[in-house]
Amino acid sequence: MISPRTARLVASIHKWLGLIVAAQLVVWTCTGLFMTLFPLADVRGEHLAHTPPMDMKRAKHSLLEALNSVAEDRPDSVAMKSLAGEPVWEVRAPIGVFVVSAETLNVMSPIEEEAARKIATTA
Repeated sequence: MISPRTARLVASIHKWLGLIVAAQLVVWTCTGLFMTLFPLADVRGEHLAHTPPMDMKRAKHSLLEALNSVAEDRPDSVAMKSLAGEPVWEVRAPIGVFVVSAETLNVMSPIEEEAARKIATTA
C-alpha cells in the first residue's frame, strides 16, 4: 500500500509532467499551423537567398550530353541551375543527385570543399 505522502508526490510529478507535455504540444501545433498558413518558400527563407546571374553563353553542352556523362537513363527531374555563376545541369534520379557542368561536362557532385567554399562566398 502506498503512503499518502508518496501518493501526493506521484500526483504532483504527474501534474507537472502533464503540463510540460501539454506546453510542448501547444507549441508544436502553433508552429505547424504557421508552416501551413504561409508558402513553404517564405518559411524556408528562399526569397532571402541571392543567386548570381547565370551566363548562358557558357552553357556549351545539352541536356542529352549531361545525361550521357552520368549514365543515368531514368532521371526523376533535370534542371539547369546556376552554381557560383556557372551553368550546371542538376540531374535528380532514384540513385542520387548529380551536378554536371554545362560548360565542361565534368560531374561536379559530390562537391569538394574548395568548390563549396567558393559557392558559399559568392552567394
